[in-house]
Amino acid sequence: MSRFSRTVCIVILACLSAIVFADSEQKAKPTPEKTDLPATKHPTAAELLDKYAETQDKLQSFIAKASFSDKGYCNFSIGSERPCWGDHSGKYEARFDGRRACIRTSTWGYINPRLHFPQGDPCYESELWDGETRFGYVYHRKFDSGYSLLKIQKDPNETGRRFLINNYPCPILMGYFWNEKSRIDVRLRDANSIRVRNKMDKAEGRPCYVIEAGIKEGEYKLWIDPEHGHNIVKIEIERDDIAYLEHFSESVKCARFKRLDDMWLPMEGETRRYWDWPGEHYCEGTMSFKLEEIILNPDHNSLGSFVPDDIRDGARTTFPFPFGHQVTRGSPLYVWSKDPKFVVDEKGRVIGYVPNASPVKVVKTLPDLNHFGLELDSDWAKDKMVLLCFWEMGGQLSEQWVRALKERQENLAEKGVAVVLVEACGAARAKLKSWAEKNKMSFPVGSFRERNVEPLRQNWVIARLPWLVLTDKEHVVIAEGFGLDGLNDKIEQSDR
Repeated sequence: MSRFSRTVCIVILACLSAIVFADSEQKAKPTPEKTDLPATKHPTAAELLDKYAETQDKLQSFIAKASFSDKGYCNFSIGSERPCWGDHSGKYEARFDGRRACIRTSTWGYINPRLHFPQGDPCYESELWDGETRFGYVYHRKFDSGYSLLKIQKDPNETGRRFLINNYPCPILMGYFWNEKSRIDVRLRDANSIRVRNKMDKAEGRPCYVIEAGIKEGEYKLWIDPEHGHNIVKIEIERDDIAYLEHFSESVKCARFKRLDDMWLPMEGETRRYWDWPGEHYCEGTMSFKLEEIILNPDHNSLGSFVPDDIRDGARTTFPFPFGHQVTRGSPLYVWSKDPKFVVDEKGRVIGYVPNASPVKVVKTLPDLNHFGLELDSDWAKDKMVLLCFWEMGGQLSEQWVRALKERQENLAEKGVAVVLVEACGAARAKLKSWAEKNKMSFPVGSFRERNVEPLRQNWVIARLPWLVLTDKEHVVIAEGFGLDGLNDKIEQSDR
């Protein structure tokens, strides 16, 4: 399954997407139990798919709460021949309004033999698409000394339904199956062959119509229950088209349905999967699910269903700002802030925060400045504002600004401002050291490495040199790109 996405969760995904199971009974494919109903004229396959689609199309907006249990085994691990297994459980809440989607999950147990979360201290993950921006958030004390991990991405091609299906622990409830982008009724519309069996079969004790279909991707058998909204009670899938697999099979059974308003919903079931990999490798697993509560057509706006209000203050973002730029050591760090005065826009520029107008509350903070060749203690600027001056050695205006800052050093120190000079054109550090000694600089003086000049200047959004960046006492950037004549005003504004 695919709910563990990204950073440390890439490791989880590698196991979850591969840990799947089909038991020996499933491989044997026993003949379904027949009912005593006489053969009668049945609906066509197209008519049954239409009825199924009609039921699914009613599910446009909801809040669903469910529990799940996932067990699996692989006879190999990625990069080794050692077996890998998992046995974990969890609860999730999914919200969807047709355009936006949010899934919040708590998971405990063994994700793999090395990664275990106690039930009393589960791993928390949320995936949110608010119609413009996607947020992927994971938190547990084991991760990065307790720091949260946050991914933020703009994607003009994203849709709420596709986002939900890609992240939903139980997409089968909405008619989607593993590694398939189309709902099952759409997928079978252009089948090479499709028919309805002459006699109804029983599945989970219910008389069902059975559709058998063959398409380029594989073979499908669907048990359709006419008494419960033409929902799928059982499905068997066999596929040989997945490039990195020799064969894949999946079976799903829905054991219980519930009627809400004018529609029937699957409430409980189980899915089993089996992967045949090259080299006699395989994975098998089973997941059971139970829908505990569902609310149809809620007032999502009043409930705040699609607001990222679960992200902990200080969560580190792993997507670079500006979007698409190369992450380089010495680039600014970006973290989530619950009560920011200033945030960054998509280009990484610091702007004032306006509630309800700036939903992405990400602030720019200082990295480890020792990446610039400095040797600073961890508390060198504790409880002090920091003024970074990016400049060019040999540049006339740059050296004028450096001399001006040197003249104001005592005054800046009285105001609690620590100054750091960073040469931003790749000057050799030996020459820079000689220059600092010759000019009797008491400021720390560092530089961009020559090979990192361009990405660092992009990530710091340096439009020209010299370039000033000011932080508050928490080392959050509050101003950048201003002149020396505006420095005092920026310092005073930081205390407001």
